[in-house]
Amino acid sequence: MILSRKDLKLMAKDNLRNKWGGAIVVCLLYTLLVGVLSSTGIGILLLNSLFSIGLYQAFTFGKNKENYDISDLFDPFSNEVGNRISLSIIKNIYIFLWSLLFIIPGIIKSCSYAMSEYISFRDPSMTYKGCIDKSRKIMDGHKMEFFILQLSFFGWELLSVLTFGILEILFVAPYRYATYTVYFENLYNHSSLINVG
Repeated sequence: MILSRKDLKLMAKDNLRNKWGGAIVVCLLYTLLVGVLSSTGIGILLLNSLFSIGLYQAFTFGKNKENYDISDLFDPFSNEVGNRISLSIIKNIYIFLWSLLFIIPGIIKSCSYAMSEYISFRDPSMTYKGCIDKSRKIMDGHKMEFFILQLSFFGWELLSVLTFGILEILFVAPYRYATYTVYFENLYNHSSLINVG
């Protein structure tokens, strides 16, 4: 059963209960690392997927632990690194090329490939092509749903600007990533039940 947006957010908040401190640290470190990578250009192309996989791993495992674990953020660097770097490169290139056609195709493909890193976390042995293809299949019929889920945080993002990013660090980022993780987990489990390969 695919959860409603309200249920996804309620579950995300439940997963964060009494663990906000750990979630904030994980998100802050992730943001800083991705920010540094973005400043180098080539770094974001090579390593973005690795840290994204680590982020989803931290939030997935964190709900069953006493707190979120920073080490989960770096775990993808110990397994199938070459394959995951390939995923990062190919996925970014695909989205960039689709964006050249116009912004809308880029957004559509970004949503279509959104689960690639989560799938790689769940199945590290899967090739980068397998992750992208499976994400595309699982997201079929759910791209608009995920886009609306992303837009649902827009109001919080505006408030974050007014607080000079403080609200983003202390609340919005952990809430957003926890929600995305619950969404991907729910969709991934649902796809397994209907044998999406």
